[in-house]
Amino acid sequence: MEKKKSKILSAVKAGMRSQGSVFVILVIMCVLTSLFTDKFFTLSNLSNVLTQSVTCGIAAIGMTFVILTGGIDLSVGGSIVFAATIGTKLLSEGKMSVSGAVLLMLGLGILVGCLNGLLITVFKMPAFIATLATSKVTAGLALYISMGKTIIGLPMEYSTIGLGKVVGLPICVWLMILLYIAAFLILKYTGYGREVYATGSNRKSAWLSGINVQLIGFSVYVIQGFMSALVGVILTSKLLSCTSTIGNGMEVNAIAAVVIGGASMSGGEGGVVGTIVGALILTIISNAMNLMSVNAYLQQVVMGLIIIAAILFDMIRKGYIFRRPDEE
Repeated sequence: MEKKKSKILSAVKAGMRSQGSVFVILVIMCVLTSLFTDKFFTLSNLSNVLTQSVTCGIAAIGMTFVILTGGIDLSVGGSIVFAATIGTKLLSEGKMSVSGAVLLMLGLGILVGCLNGLLITVFKMPAFIATLATSKVTAGLALYISMGKTIIGLPMEYSTIGLGKVVGLPICVWLMILLYIAAFLILKYTGYGREVYATGSNRKSAWLSGINVQLIGFSVYVIQGFMSALVGVILTSKLLSCTSTIGNGMEVNAIAAVVIGGASMSGGEGGVVGTIVGALILTIISNAMNLMSVNAYLQQVVMGLIIIAAILFDMIRKGYIFRRPDEE
């Protein structure tokens, strides 16, 4: 009986480790959603799902790099609102051009990433604490700068980034696709990508083999900072405004997308192919609840439960759950 149980658990774990499992989940989610609402498979709704996935999808690219090294970044929301507030405020006051404001926002995101990398790799602060503190600082500065007021009066040409279309698809969707292709190529075919995986798999071994693990650790937070600021640009471009709550909770969605996509929270396992599928799964769930008119507060409950399930999924995959006493 014990042997049979062990075989079943081993088969379950093997299936969960497979990259194909996340695609199966995506297909199941689409089928289930279509059963509950006939509006899901309409062309307009599918286009809407793809557009809605952009912000989580782009934030999750940076989070993939961070989690692959065994780190975590809780400053995503703070980075978004910090960069967006300063850039849009200057833009609304006519003190900067659209291109100048965008470059400034991206630069501010990189600056926050550098601060995170410095605190974690040089001063050896735990990533959880360092990025949480950074999030508080950046969100607080954004509130101080905007005085809690919504920034409006942005030029119409700024909306091109978030609302403009090329060949029937929004520019922001094309941008997300290009970023995923670039991230995939970097992680799979470059020395830097191999060093990211090596650092997450075994930091000490990576260091002994000559990899500058501090530099790799620093760089992934810079990438995340850039991606966070880009999300801020896209969100404010879509809305033609900036609020003090923009980007709230984005780090949680990004982490969930990465873990659902098959990455391990302990590092060294995963990739951007799984991440984009994870982001699509989260977006489809949110879209389905909107189509079925689920209460907004209950939607938060459902998303929280999904994140818990994603972490449990990772723990089962890594063998931390259902482990026999002699394996501990």
